[in-house]
Amino acid sequence: MSFEDRLIPVGLSKIDDGRIAITWKDGATLEYAVDRLRAKCPCANCVDEWTGVVKINYDDVRGTGFKSITPVGSYAFTIRFSDGHDTGIYTFQRLRQLGEVWAETESQS
Repeated sequence: MSFEDRLIPVGLSKIDDGRIAITWKDGATLEYAVDRLRAKCPCANCVDEWTGVVKINYDDVRGTGFKSITPVGSYAFTIRFSDGHDTGIYTFQRLRQLGEVWAETESQS
């Protein structure tokens, strides 16, 4: 498998109101806490586009669920969160990276 195969999602499932799972072309399945994804929103409302300073913190969005997930072209998803926020574009590369970091963190605890 090529490196790019790691960045192609082949499955998306809802685990519960607060968690989703993405299965990647290389066979890996990674779980994502929706409120953690909300806290990592890359949009200009959540991250200063000039400085990169994050404008929200996890405590502000703790417990946020999702309403829908929609593909953006062939490179990303946009997530409509239960708090109404829906402007972030989550690239597959970013989602894979976050999922791997979070899985590693959880395996160490």
